[in-house]
Amino acid sequence: MTQQFEMENGVLRPYTAQEQADYDALQAAYAAGAQTRLLSALAAHRYAVQSGGITVSGVPVSTDEVSLAKLSDAWIKSKFDNSITVSWVSGNNVYPLNATQILAIGDAVFAFQQKCYAVQGGIIPNVSQYSDAASITAAFDTAMKS
Repeated sequence: MTQQFEMENGVLRPYTAQEQADYDALQAAYAAGAQTRLLSALAAHRYAVQSGGITVSGVPVSTDEVSLAKLSDAWIKSKFDNSITVSWVSGNNVYPLNATQILAIGDAVFAFQQKCYAVQGGIIPNVSQYSDAASITAAFDTAMKS
């Protein structure tokens, strides 16, 4: 770390070895705290995006935990019974879906969920490159678009 100085009786003196060690430890703790705050902001943003829903072949699909459970049920049933049809409700609309459509939606939602985790995982090792929550969440959003 950079040698620190302090003014003492009008004279600038370097920190003692112990003062420098204490200063360095405090700076490291601050940096670790800042990284923790950035990682928390990233995780919260990933969760919000991941739970915010997607549109698959014109069908809006909620991706919150309850909706994922219902979609998983429909996906499993469709995997074993290709004659199934369901009424999928999204907002004020009802979408009649056959087994092929349910499987495609389930696969797309799974891929979306995994992309959210992969993007977050790609940013985590580089957390020190970001100065604030806005910059780290912007990086997430940019990576999600690619």
